[in-house]
Amino acid sequence: MCRFDTGFPFYGVKGNVSMPPPVILKLMLLLFLYDVPSERELMRTLPYRLDWL
Repeated sequence: MCRFDTGFPFYGVKGNVSMPPPVILKLMLLLFLYDVPSERELMRTLPYRLDWL
């Protein structure tokens, strides 16, 4: 198994909250599997398709 907690100490303490790497990987996989044309369209569609998460 991959450990995703190894990169968390490198996150900044100020500014916007970052998305954890597992969430980004899951979203990129959904982008590919469901043939969504863009990341913007994926983020627009995501609240309506909570079964994807």
